[in-house]
Amino acid sequence: MRRAFLAVVGMLALLGMSGAILAWAAPGEAEGPTIVYLVRHAEKVNDGMRDPQLSEAGQQRAERLAHMLGEESIAAVYCTPTNRSRETGAPLAAAMGMGISDYAPMDANGLAGRIRELPQGKRVLIVAHSNTVPMILAALGGPEVPDLVEATEYDRLFVVILDDPQESSVLKLRF
Repeated sequence: MRRAFLAVVGMLALLGMSGAILAWAAPGEAEGPTIVYLVRHAEKVNDGMRDPQLSEAGQQRAERLAHMLGEESIAAVYCTPTNRSRETGAPLAAAMGMGISDYAPMDANGLAGRIRELPQGKRVLIVAHSNTVPMILAALGGPEVPDLVEATEYDRLFVVILDDPQESSVLKLRF
């Protein structure tokens, strides 16, 4: 995972997204910017239920996410109180030995405020929904993005670097 972290830092440096990249602390240290990993919940079972579980593919994606972020010293996992969101964040929360913090799906500003109150240098995961990822990204100072496609876009990973109280740098990845 150290390689993945260095790869992200290298990509950001190549893209010129932040002048402070070389000053970043290693994962787990309390210095440097706060880093937010923002994803949509993984694939869900399409059974017509109001609050569906993850499908087999979704469970595999949630495990992949936990593996990818497993060495990042995640300080908090934020999920909406839905099965699909909580099941996406659960493998990482379990690997970190922590519980999941719920947030109201439509309260992007409140969630962004909670994250900005954390001590600088923390790393957090937010599991959102196709229509709330853009709101959360904007509340964190990121660029405007369209809603994710409901039926197909489960693989987006936004890495939000909060290096200023009002601004952020964002890296858009797929996993």
